[in-house]
Amino acid sequence: MDKVWIDKARYDNAEKMYHEWLCNVTKPNNCSFLVSEIAKAREHIQTSLEKGRPQFPYHAVWYNCPLKQIL
Repeated sequence: MDKVWIDKARYDNAEKMYHEWLCNVTKPNNCSFLVSEIAKAREHIQTSLEKGRPQFPYHAVWYNCPLKQIL
């Protein structure tokens, strides 16, 4: 049997390395997805501002808004 599981310091180090590896494996995909979504939203806003008007009328947004039913 390997002494890793008996020696507390080595066990803690192995667990730390595992959790760091796990964070590095899952984090980039989620972050890159969010970054790309934010970039798309910023590009859409910038395009709308450059045109001087939104790409869809405000009343269409209000008509489909779920908060309208509450107000």
